[in-house]
Amino acid sequence: MSNKIIDKRMSAKEAVEKFVSDGDTIGIGGQSIGRVSTFLAHEIIRQNKTNLTLVGCNLSLSMDLLVGAKLVKRTECGSGSFERFGTAFQWRNAIQNNLIEVQDYSHLAMASRFLAGSLGIPFMPSKSISAVHQPESDH
Repeated sequence: MSNKIIDKRMSAKEAVEKFVSDGDTIGIGGQSIGRVSTFLAHEIIRQNKTNLTLVGCNLSLSMDLLVGAKLVKRTECGSGSFERFGTAFQWRNAIQNNLIEVQDYSHLAMASRFLAGSLGIPFMPSKSISAVHQPESDH
């Protein structure tokens, strides 16, 4: 086994070209208005990657930019907000006008989904949402 370090650095343009395709599901990290990947969101918009599903605990600025660019078909998240500034504006508008699908989860449920994926298992058992009733969607 070689101890040689492989340089995996690349530009945002190269990363989006290589790793993001139309119809992909993209996990977005960060928290609200800090530590979010707006640089990559801008590059996804420049390359016009469409029909995206965005997943994350708290989708915020990056998600709102992509929704505003009409590149997102679905979000799966714990929330979509700018903390004290309120709900993500483009996301809220898209929901109110039935332009995107939304699947709501608690933050713990989203973190558990990511944990299960990292462990290579289909789900992580949790009682956090067992007592919560989510009404049937019209969609």
